[in-house]
Amino acid sequence: MLNRISSGRRLVSLTRLISATCFLSIVVTCSFAQEPTVDEAIDRGNKARDEKNFAEAESQYHRALTLNPNEARAWYGLGNTAFDQEHYDDAVVAYKQATRLKSDYAEAFNDLGFVYAKQKHYPEAIESYKRAIVIKPDLFEGYDNLGNAYSEQQKFNEAIEVFQQQIRVQPICARAHYKIGIAYAKEKRYAEAVDEYNRAISVKVDYADAYYGLGVAHYTLEHYYDAAAAFARATLFNSNDDEAYAYLGLSYYAQRQYAQSVEPFERAVRLKPEKEVPHYNLGMAYLMLGKKSAATEQYQALRQLKSEYADRLFAEMKR
Repeated sequence: MLNRISSGRRLVSLTRLISATCFLSIVVTCSFAQEPTVDEAIDRGNKARDEKNFAEAESQYHRALTLNPNEARAWYGLGNTAFDQEHYDDAVVAYKQATRLKSDYAEAFNDLGFVYAKQKHYPEAIESYKRAIVIKPDLFEGYDNLGNAYSEQQKFNEAIEVFQQQIRVQPICARAHYKIGIAYAKEKRYAEAVDEYNRAISVKVDYADAYYGLGVAHYTLEHYYDAAAAFARATLFNSNDDEAYAYLGLSYYAQRQYAQSVEPFERAVRLKPEKEVPHYNLGMAYLMLGKKSAATEQYQALRQLKSEYADRLFAEMKR
């Protein structure tokens, strides 16, 4: 009898122990499930940032830092999140910390430079981009950013050299040729600009901006026929570029092809009716065609805009 009771008590005690063990196991398992690894926290942060859930992204990056205070990727993520929200000072702090923890973090140096450029701190931006390229010589966007920073400082020769390096990294690069063309044009080296714009177009045949740049260079060189051809292509690939239409009209006008100049001038006016010069140019084209009433309409439009070009056009109408 006593043995049975004793055995029964032992059985109850064992059951309770098993139950308690199972409960603890569940608690421990849940605890581990709720605590991500550093990689998981960073992945969650990146996903939240992609979804523009910045508060959650920051929370996950901070969780990663709690697990590993020296995790450079978490600081980089915080920098990206701050940048997305235009909190540039915070982004600088985060990117700098990422580069302190990982001295060969090319992407962090590049993005630090980008923030500096946003703040118009171009010398600091240039140094950061240079560091990024030294660490990772094939970092394509690093060259692009560095060249842009030099251009912003009017250092066009340095910009040209950087974009040429970018082409050596990626030989088929329309954008780099285009930017070299812009830099040559800024230096008034228009013939060389023409060559670079043509190289850009040879890589990307529908490059509207390159056709526009090519047209401006030809127009400046008084190559009006070639300018008109370039601007016509620019408008073909970007039908909303009012300036390309305006220049196309000017290119025809310079060749005394007044009838052909009217349509592009009209398109420029329709696209940006608040701009004064296209109204004046259109009025002048009408005058050259003997269409004084049509020119008067442009004069009235300029009057409404309170433009000084109204008086100039009126003077031409009185001749």
